[in-house]
Amino acid sequence: MNENPSNQPNSPVNRVTAVNEPPRFEAVEWHDSYATAGFDTMPLRGKRPFLKGWPTATWTAEEIRGHYQAGSNIGCRWGSRSMNLVDVDLDSAHARALADELPETGLAFGRAAVGESHRIYRVEGELPASRSYKDPVTDECIVELHAEGRQTMMPGSFHPDDLEPVTWTRTGDPGLVEGGGLQQAVATLAATALLSSHWPARGPRDELAMAIAGALLVDAGMDDLAAASLLRAAASAAGDEDEETRGARSATVAETRKRIQAGKPVSGLSALRKLIDPKVADKFAEWLGIPTPTTTKASATADLVDFALSHKLLKTQYDEY
Repeated sequence: MNENPSNQPNSPVNRVTAVNEPPRFEAVEWHDSYATAGFDTMPLRGKRPFLKGWPTATWTAEEIRGHYQAGSNIGCRWGSRSMNLVDVDLDSAHARALADELPETGLAFGRAAVGESHRIYRVEGELPASRSYKDPVTDECIVELHAEGRQTMMPGSFHPDDLEPVTWTRTGDPGLVEGGGLQQAVATLAATALLSSHWPARGPRDELAMAIAGALLVDAGMDDLAAASLLRAAASAAGDEDEETRGARSATVAETRKRIQAGKPVSGLSALRKLIDPKVADKFAEWLGIPTPTTTKASATADLVDFALSHKLLKTQYDEY
């Protein structure tokens, strides 16, 4: 089977991109074309599935076709049911501004109101876990990784808010990725987008940059290039970077590295928690795998309990009194 849906003669990709007008094809025809291209699709009401047990249910071709009605949208079940295809859903404007930080892919879609907001990848080996990354202050979704057990409203559908058509923006091959690598890339994008959305419009931004650099180099163990790239990306997505500040951000990372090598103190996560909302700083750290005060305290408590049990300083329910 040809794995590139754009090469299918009646593919959903070609149907949307062939004309600059809303698609007028029946939903069941879209479903058939998606099935030919290897997508596991089902009918939606708006953006929501309505078939019982949809995450794991199995239907015959005739059964699933029979559930489509006039006005149905089309959803794709990701993961093993769709030849290991997964969807990175860029929910927030800051996440979309940082989309190029993700691995390359030739297959993507979106709609006019928000632009390209979904990037499709094919995973080699073990699938990554599905996950949603939310702003801890606003509870708004930043980015989601849709894999096993998740679905997305696909091109050929109309968005329920404004009836705007969902259309393909790229019609090449899905990017081939390793699951763990994609999971890390999405987590890093989420952390960067979160930071950019809470970047101060004025105030101690140089101190903020130094605290971020310290957290990335010392706590996250990033190399200088990766740390400078993340710092610049966060500032840029926040609208706080020009050619002058671009050099300054890289210089901040370089200076922080020099201080580390010289054995001098540097600011880091503790300073970051004082410069922005601690909830944001802690979530930023969590998504990058940096221990936070909460996780460090929990770990220390667990170590203390283990020590006490091993030295008979505590009794358990299994001990005799």
